[in-house]
Amino acid sequence: MNFKKFIFVFIFLSIIFISNNAFACSCAFEQTTTLQEDFDNAGIVFLGNAINVQSNVVEGKEINGVIYPGSFGETKTTFNVKKIWKGPYFKILTTGGAFGGTGSCSTGFSEGKDYLIFANVPTSQGEIGTSICSRIKVIENESTDPDIIALGNPIIDLSLFVPVVLIIVVFGILFVYRNKFLKK
Repeated sequence: MNFKKFIFVFIFLSIIFISNNAFACSCAFEQTTTLQEDFDNAGIVFLGNAINVQSNVVEGKEINGVIYPGSFGETKTTFNVKKIWKGPYFKILTTGGAFGGTGSCSTGFSEGKDYLIFANVPTSQGEIGTSICSRIKVIENESTDPDIIALGNPIIDLSLFVPVVLIIVVFGILFVYRNKFLKK
């Protein structure tokens, strides 16, 4: 009887300690969702350039009145939004985590790179949340990227914003100038 218990415990512990499929920070989906599914589930889909990445390490963290000992990372990334396929208009969006933001569960961004991001609905201050389960992709070339092409035309293209505003301003100045000097 003791030998059977020993074998049972040995097999049970072997399964637990030998298994390599348990990760504290892993995504259940492992990006098996389609682009369309992620688009439908996202609050905002945008292309943005990471213009500022700030990381801080905090010793001890208070969350809901409970103090957690140890070091916790906080990372905030600010994006200059270039195109929006879904969601509200924002010129600047910020993503960041207040709990483990620089750990293995966070998403890492590099300044100067363009990212296609599917995220939750932004707050009124333009803050979004991302995780390792969010669809995030570094975009090297917009014109040839298959996800950008599949998304089609954005609802807002801020890369055209400056030229269009410049043209409107020039025509406005010409109109005022024309009306002011031709009426004399």
